[in-house]
Amino acid sequence: MRHLFLPIALSLFALFGLISCEECGPSAEPLLHLNLSWTTPGKVDTLYALNSQNPLPAQPYLTTAATTYNGFELPLNMNADNSRYVFLRNGRRDTLTVYYKRDYAYRNTKCGYTLDLTAPVGQQAMITRGVVQSISYMKTNYQRTFFTRATNAGIYLSARL
Repeated sequence: MRHLFLPIALSLFALFGLISCEECGPSAEPLLHLNLSWTTPGKVDTLYALNSQNPLPAQPYLTTAATTYNGFELPLNMNADNSRYVFLRNGRRDTLTVYYKRDYAYRNTKCGYTLDLTAPVGQQAMITRGVVQSISYMKTNYQRTFFTRATNAGIYLSARL
């Protein structure tokens, strides 16, 4: 029985160490999770962000198949309270503007400041030739358990063109 004490004690100590780790927040910048749908099959030919430092990478934003649905994960402009995207689809140009409020909060000395995105007062999104069907703002979930990780902040938007 004595020879089992040390392995059990070390296992419990390691398990406690894993469970009690403090999650400081997101591991990446917030993203716009954009779902576009339309009635006729097509594909997004070109996608770029206005007022951005760098153009969006060609992949995975462009699709090759003509479908009635496309999903994108796009970076948000953290220097402003809105992000604008332009996409061409079947020769038609659409502009999407997403509005948000950036909330910076001091968590503690280990984590420092954290960033969350919340819904602004007033208009939340605008699209030139379509309809915004739904929009939701996800704050960072700092709760971490042994089996789950903290989730990043982001915006989920569905639009119909």
